[in-house]
Amino acid sequence: MADNTKIEWADAPLTDITARLNAVLSAHFRLSAAPDDLGSVNLRSDFGADSMDLIELLMAIEDSFSISITDDEAARALGESGDQPLCGVIALVEAKLGKASNGLR
Repeated sequence: MADNTKIEWADAPLTDITARLNAVLSAHFRLSAAPDDLGSVNLRSDFGADSMDLIELLMAIEDSFSISITDDEAARALGESGDQPLCGVIALVEAKLGKASNGLR
């Protein structure tokens, strides 16, 4: 944004949360286009993500949304080996921001 106004993502509609997650994911994995269905993306199988990628991505999500994600929350959202689709991360971010998931779980 040109005026450097901080966006309060906790007040943003779900579509903006998803757009922000898409932006973080695209930047982290240097994607030329955001995935069509963010909730079904599997970081390991779709992008070849390793453990360090998962940690770095979660840290970027924390920074982007000004939230804190515990190791237990990350494990539940991504699965112990990081093999779960991103719908769990979407639901976690929504919960942290006090938003309803609208069926994305």
